[in-house]
Amino acid sequence: MCIVVLIIAMMAAIAVGDGYTWLVVTRALLITPAYMLGAWCGARLFVIAPKTWFKKVALVILLVTGVSVLLA
Repeated sequence: MCIVVLIIAMMAAIAVGDGYTWLVVTRALLITPAYMLGAWCGARLFVIAPKTWFKKVALVILLVTGVSVLLA
């Protein structure tokens, strides 16, 4: 319940600060299917793959993401 309240408060603050533009909404709508597909694949892999393998893959993805953010 607390997370729902925080998400609603965050979205309201972004709306008050004019953070939602047509460009932002359009990009979010375009990215949503890829995000949902990735979440679905991750959930399926978590069930199928051994936990040690899944943990290693997740850590590598986090490492690559962190390094790419630092270099960008």
